[in-house]
Amino acid sequence: MTDIMHDWRSKRFIIPEHYLTDGAKCVILTDVSYWAKNVDDLVVWCESRNCKTMGMVVEFGDEATLLEFILRWA
Repeated sequence: MTDIMHDWRSKRFIIPEHYLTDGAKCVILTDVSYWAKNVDDLVVWCESRNCKTMGMVVEFGDEATLLEFILRWA
């Protein structure tokens, strides 16, 4: 098993393994300075796609929205 945070410094977010989230589709935001600069855009993006933000975690209702997040914010 790899450490979920092993490369957190080099990425804007990480996608935890499904067994760590009880099957929830989510990302953990890791680049605090990037997200601080883009928080308003992120909130609007999440609200328009019915995503749930909880601190530094964004939870998605389906795989398609998770994929859209990855393509938009990576």
